[in-house]
Amino acid sequence: MRREISEVKPVETKSRENYLDSSVRKAFERLQEGKTERAENKLDSSVRKSFEKLESHSTYEKRLQQKMENPEKDLQKLVGEYLKDLKSKSECAETIPDKPFEVSNLEKRTPEENAKMREEFNDNKTQLKREWEKINGLQWPKYKKDIYSASGNLIRKAGSDYDAHHIQPLGMGGNNEARNITPLNAEVHYDKQGIHALGSPYSKLDQALGGTQI
Repeated sequence: MRREISEVKPVETKSRENYLDSSVRKAFERLQEGKTERAENKLDSSVRKSFEKLESHSTYEKRLQQKMENPEKDLQKLVGEYLKDLKSKSECAETIPDKPFEVSNLEKRTPEENAKMREEFNDNKTQLKREWEKINGLQWPKYKKDIYSASGNLIRKAGSDYDAHHIQPLGMGGNNEARNITPLNAEVHYDKQGIHALGSPYSKLDQALGGTQI
């Protein structure tokens, strides 16, 4: 006896061959070809819903596979957006190379490793700034006025040096070298403002490497 289409029940979307008999597959092929009148008579609503789940699952798998196959391409795009944002916020944008580091050199450091690198930077900050000045033929900028945080607290005094931002951030594998630092005003560098803002290119790059939003 011929099996009725209504007997075919929707199941989990793993494989077409596991639950779609030949008559259903042929009917769906007709749907894809635009022969809807004939095909819709053969496909009841439950089967169509199962196929919609299957097609949705298949599309998701394809997108996931494409993302897995191009991780470096995705990182390269994020790096480009981060550098563009950094240059737009810098008063010394001309000193920032278009390709200051290789994407393949990006790595997420542990909090302990990052703290150690930060301590090393603090010990050598003045020397690194002087080296930066020699390399770029410029003086490290100084604040012309007091700088206050968004909450109204004084964070930088007039006459003090601009903040030093690591172009390849320490937490992403960057090193404490003169060529890897650039002056930034605290208004676009302090805490979660500017370059470090939630949802910024910097933040997205950090998350892509396994970090959490700062």
